Amino acid sequence: MKTPSTSTPFKNSYTISISEHIRRVLGNRSLRSQMYFRTGIEAETKSEFWHGNIWQESPLFSPSSIRIDNAVAKASRLSFSFIFTNQTYTELDEALKIEHILLLKDFQEDTADISTNITSHDDKIKNIKTRKHLSKNEIQKLSLPVKFDDNLQFTYDIISTYDIYIEKRAALIHRCVEFYKQISYTLLNDDSTFDMHMNLHSGDIVQIQEETDLSYAILKGIFTHQNNNGLVYSFIWVDWLRESSILDPILQCPVYEKQTAENTWWHRVYLILY
Repeated sequence: MKTPSTSTPFKNSYTISISEHIRRVLGNRSLRSQMYFRTGIEAETKSEFWHGNIWQESPLFSPSSIRIDNAVAKASRLSFSFIFTNQTYTELDEALKIEHILLLKDFQEDTADISTNITSHDDKIKNIKTRKHLSKNEIQKLSLPVKFDDNLQFTYDIISTYDIYIEKRAALIHRCVEFYKQISYTLLNDDSTFDMHMNLHSGDIVQIQEETDLSYAILKGIFTHQNNNGLVYSFIWVDWLRESSILDPILQCPVYEKQTAENTWWHRVYLILY
């Protein structure tokens, strides 16, 4: 006999309108001239917040992008020097060589970890690319299943997704999935003309259009799976956010409840579709 779970199906979380916050900040003229949006800078004399390690270690920027920005900044500074000497030319030549090496290495590393053999079931979606394959340590840290047998609910959701969107309900031969940090693709209009590029990251909060309304969810995972037909399809795995009737007393923002693992009421796995 199974013991009923005592955990709640949802947990409280807070939400702030990012677009509204950015609009208010950018609309403040006294702040606009003081803003800085680029990567961290390594400086001997640290006089700004972005000269420190915290800014440089931001997940928005990889170490390679910081090194490249530093190299580009040095080459630019030398290029626009007021006085040119033999020493200046020597330093500029060395800086340009380092910049070239870093850019070439970063391009090779980026393209080496891109998967493009992904099929789209939607004719309006093209050029699907996954980037930055998750390592075993990252998968374990995030408690993501590598094989279907590791998570029965996850397996059921994938089989259901194939049945709903591709009408292929069958026992799946390939029992493993591949997780990635990022996926990008191109959306087309009804007449096959370009609409927009999409770029999603694991952990992003996204809007998902349902039958009658827009809902919010957290991208728990981005993964691919090889179907019985030999084609590879891309999926997202989400944790839904449900708006409650509670307002935060200080922020006056609605409190959202995050879907827990025990709550299987809402479907979690979706194909990449328009």
